Amino acid sequence: MIYGMTSRIDVILHQDRNGMLVPYVIEKEGKFYKVQDVKQIRTSSQRQRGATIKYLVNINGHDKYVFCNEYSWYIIDEEEDKRTFSNPAASPSEAIAI
Repeated sequence: MIYGMTSRIDVILHQDRNGMLVPYVIEKEGKFYKVQDVKQIRTSSQRQRGATIKYLVNINGHDKYVFCNEYSWYIIDEEEDKRTFSNPAASPSEAIAI
C-alpha cells in the first residue's frame, strides 16, 4: 500500500551496473527530471495487492521516494516539492543528456 498524498508519474528505466532496472528519468505533470542517483531500493510484498518496490532517488539535489506498484509509478507529494521540481528538462532526451 502507498501511504500519504501521492501523484502518478511516468518513469523511464535503465539498467544499472549490477543489472537492476532503476528509475532514470521521471515525468511529472508533463515535465521531465533526471534521477541523479538511486540511493536505496526496498521491496515489500502484500498478499492482496502484490509487491511494491520503493526507490529513494535524488532529483535536483533533493531525495524523494518513488514507488512502483505492479505497473504504476507514484511519488509522494510534499510541500518542499517546489524546490525539488524547479528545474525541469524540456524533453526526455534533454533529461538523459544532462
